[in-house]
Amino acid sequence: MLKYLYRLQSKVVNMGHLTQAQRPTISVMNEQGYLHKEISEATGKDKSVVRRELKRNCDQRSGRYNSDLTHRKYLQGQRRTTIS
Repeated sequence: MLKYLYRLQSKVVNMGHLTQAQRPTISVMNEQGYLHKEISEATGKDKSVVRRELKRNCDQRSGRYNSDLTHRKYLQGQRRTTIS
């Protein structure tokens, strides 16, 4: 059983890592102007996870979120932690 699940208004919300399939959903919905709450409902993640993902991984110059680049950075970070 996942330790990062909790019940929110009779819904189970996952606080764990984002998947490769969830990041493009976040990207498209963010560009279309959806609220963090709406994105979180579509991805099954808590709104704080979505907000943090967008804040940490937006391009500093353009302010845009790139899901492919973000996932590559995530994989590099995973490799770095397994080597250490």
